[in-house]
Amino acid sequence: MDRFVVLLKPDVADQEDEIVYLMRHRAMNIVNRRRILLTREQVEEYYIDYMGDEGFDLLLEFMTSGPVVALLVEKAGGIEDSKEFIGPHDPVEAKISHPDSLRAIYGVDVLRNGFYASESHEVALLDIKFFFPEMWIEPLLSKDRAKIYLESSLYPVLTQGLTQLCKEKPENPTTWLGNWLIENNPNKPKVVLP
Repeated sequence: MDRFVVLLKPDVADQEDEIVYLMRHRAMNIVNRRRILLTREQVEEYYIDYMGDEGFDLLLEFMTSGPVVALLVEKAGGIEDSKEFIGPHDPVEAKISHPDSLRAIYGVDVLRNGFYASESHEVALLDIKFFFPEMWIEPLLSKDRAKIYLESSLYPVLTQGLTQLCKEKPENPTTWLGNWLIENNPNKPKVVLP
């Protein structure tokens, strides 16, 4: 499952609902979204590799001219699919080669082409950290690693709690077990007062 960022630039941010509808129709799951008015400093940080290039000042002015919408998207094979769906950087070229792409539909020119999408897994990690710094982006454990974790960390504590539950036979076993697990959490230090 790919997680990546699709950025709606200021020229298309107002069509957010319509674009999200088209993305969902393409089986792209929107995990999170954020509307941001980027500062000059943020644009310079994000486009640091382009600083000093001809046209960077125009890009800076354009990207700070209005809000952008950052979409955190999830889809199997989504990074490759988004390239096709969004289309070539130049909307004129997109209208010819990918007439159903977002840039063909919404783009005006190379600067105001409406969209940006993470182009690789490595870039996606950087994009997610930039636009969604609070998101957990580490990959989930594999089936085998999850089984090892459960057997080594969870099962011993749970077995101990269930054994104690059988010994005490409380009136409300579910509540008792929940409280016991909270009190005996091995990842939480116990403080004993002198």
